[in-house]
Amino acid sequence: RLGTLYEHARAFMLPSIEETFGLVFAEALLHGTPILYSVATGFDGMFEGVGVAVKPRSVGSIASGIRELLARDGEYRDTIRRLRVTGALEVLAPEYPQRVYRDTVSALMR
Repeated sequence: RLGTLYEHARAFMLPSIEETFGLVFAEALLHGTPILYSVATGFDGMFEGVGVAVKPRSVGSIASGIRELLARDGEYRDTIRRLRVTGALEVLAPEYPQRVYRDTVSALMR
């Protein structure tokens, strides 16, 4: 099961050169796993304190990001846990768009 892999991972790292949004980042966060992602891509700026943004073409930036991600693991996990408890990560859940669509159509039909 993919969720089990995320839950047991120290981090999820995908410093891709081109990324529009990256559902894999959402999956990792929904399972409580800190992330390493590329700066100025689709996921950058979505949530603060859940991982590290790196320059994908810079080995030094990626290496530094990995060190930071591992050193601040507990801090990132606490932030992710807080976001999960408050419902802030709900927008990443697969059923969220379906529920919003259904609720919008229902409201329009009233």
